[in-house]
Amino acid sequence: MKFLFIISLSLFVFYSSTYSQVMNETAFKKAYAEIKTGETDHQNAVSVATGIVDKGNNKKEIVVKFKVHPEYHIYAFVADEDPYIQTEIKIELPAGYTKTGDLKKPSFKFFSESGSTIYEDEVMFTQEITGNGPGEATCSITYQCCDAHKCFPPVINKGYKVKLR
Repeated sequence: MKFLFIISLSLFVFYSSTYSQVMNETAFKKAYAEIKTGETDHQNAVSVATGIVDKGNNKKEIVVKFKVHPEYHIYAFVADEDPYIQTEIKIELPAGYTKTGDLKKPSFKFFSESGSTIYEDEVMFTQEITGNGPGEATCSITYQCCDAHKCFPPVINKGYKVKLR
């Protein structure tokens, strides 16, 4: 009887933990989905949105999303011999917050024999941070958008504010 009780208790703890984990993942997916980029077109080929996802226990993630219009791209890595501007994100945090680890970057696609790579469609960068209290993070974003025939002028250190709560 004691054996059955231990087995039952173990299964209850396991399923409760698994259920809680699935519910947290669902809540996180919803939080990421609520950070929405605007519409794009041939004159405005890139839309950027920023936001914050609260992961509990003073852990948060700053999210930077890019939506790139079909047939256009931005650069993930630019080889020395190519003239393009690489996508860069710099994040400044207020007092009481620190970065945890490096900026997480999305997958990229091969672009040229020189080794340059690109991002297309919708891509998301995340930076885990720890801390608490009110404040505002600043994301300075640099990128250049091109299609097969032309490149737009680069966007250099455009600032986006993210409210921390």
